Amino acid sequence: MFVEMGLIGGGWYCYDRIKNKDIYYVKSKIRKMFEKNNIDYYPIYKVNRKLPWGYEVLITLGEHGFNKLNNLQDEIQTSIGYPITIEQSLNYELGIIKVIVNPPNTETVFVPVKVKPYEIFVSLNNTNQNLIVNLQKFPHVLVSGQTGCGKTEEIRSILTNSIYFHTARDLNLYFADLSDMCDFDIFKNCKQTKAYVKNIEGSAKLFEYLMHMYTKRLQIFEKNNCKNIQEYNSRFYGKRMAYNFIVLDEFADYFPTTKLDKNYEQKVLCYNYLKEFARKFRKVGSFLIIGIQRPDTTVLDPNLRSCLCTKLGFSQNSDASSLTVCDTAELTNIENRKGLLMYSNKREWFYSLAIDDNLIKENIKNSILENRGSYTDYNKFLNTNNNVVPMKTKKCKKDDNPDIKKDRPKTKTKLKVKKNVK
Repeated sequence: MFVEMGLIGGGWYCYDRIKNKDIYYVKSKIRKMFEKNNIDYYPIYKVNRKLPWGYEVLITLGEHGFNKLNNLQDEIQTSIGYPITIEQSLNYELGIIKVIVNPPNTETVFVPVKVKPYEIFVSLNNTNQNLIVNLQKFPHVLVSGQTGCGKTEEIRSILTNSIYFHTARDLNLYFADLSDMCDFDIFKNCKQTKAYVKNIEGSAKLFEYLMHMYTKRLQIFEKNNCKNIQEYNSRFYGKRMAYNFIVLDEFADYFPTTKLDKNYEQKVLCYNYLKEFARKFRKVGSFLIIGIQRPDTTVLDPNLRSCLCTKLGFSQNSDASSLTVCDTAELTNIENRKGLLMYSNKREWFYSLAIDDNLIKENIKNSILENRGSYTDYNKFLNTNNNVVPMKTKKCKKDDNPDIKKDRPKTKTKLKVKKNVK
């Protein structure tokens, strides 16, 4: 009987070694590295296979702390032959070594990821986790990089994902694209797109309207004792306000360089508007998405830069540009489509997802307006007097939330349009 049990146990051991040979390989490599560096007092608690990206090694820290383990990152990467990250668990008891065997790359195709109207989906990190940023906490987005590095494709994927999940009831887009390219024309006929301008004159009118919208929303908040759009929308969901993304490509063209420029005064006006937007618009649910090729401290003055809380940095052609974006030179001439996401104290490397016009059309087809005419003259909403013109809202079905049934905003929702302002 004992012989049979021994044979069964030996067979099971051999089966387990063959089935999990990759796990045993990773475990042995890390154990040898610990012995070589005289830190074999760190016991390996467990090795987990984490598909599709790699392996997760759990190390019991005990009384020895995390710093010595964290300092071995380069040695472990060299020994195993794959990039790794080392983190500490939330309860501080374990060190987590992530061995990244199959990270996302430039061929990873865009797939929509569910987000809220005030969130953006950026990409996937090295462990295939979704990188989602809450713009209520980290408002306004700066996307920078030299030509051909994936900057514009990243903005297009962000917009495609948001359009896929949100109608014009919850999300509106305003484009001020001064580039000579037509990268954003594909969004021109979307229901969510409320303005699309290609010159500095149109931008000045659009920015005036956006400032008007900001003022009117603040007045509505004041009448209903609300501090911001989040509080207003939670109380009056049936009459909620839409969040706004203001997309600006070639941001440097807004910077006034010389008074000899025929559009100098309009550029000064637009640039001052944009600095004011960056400081104030978070409260009313409007967020800037700015694309720029060669950032420097002249175009991005410190006050404006400090208000852009979410930064996506791609390859920069000089250390000076890299320092402006991420305060280090690590973005200088990195490979195309590779980027660094920075918000709060977090820094995540990623690749911009592969996306083309056909994929964008497939994901936004339900939002396209066929035979769309000219855009609404947004300038007609501007008033010469100080009377409050309430925001226009559509009728919505009653929500199941009892608070919504009881409370109603103290403002009219029917829009009164006066004569056009020339």
